[in-house]
Amino acid sequence: MTRGTEAIAYVETEARRLARSGSHYGWRSIESELLDRGLTGVRKVFANRWTQFELDRLCAKACTEQTAKPFRQIFNDTLTPRSMLLVESA
Repeated sequence: MTRGTEAIAYVETEARRLARSGSHYGWRSIESELLDRGLTGVRKVFANRWTQFELDRLCAKACTEQTAKPFRQIFNDTLTPRSMLLVESA
């Protein structure tokens, strides 16, 4: 791989990692963060509409999963085996 290809691959990988982190709501904020880091190839990667769509999809999925986690934790904490017995006997 050439240096330019490696730089683009790194930007793509880092963009997906940031999208999956749940700390971004879309590709624009990811692009901004990577530009602030001074990475080369950012503009080229983010000029691709498919990449924009994929990052938006990953961001949405990560945000949905983060929203669901607290609900699952609350639900699991409130339904202890004893409370499940009370629900079944009612």
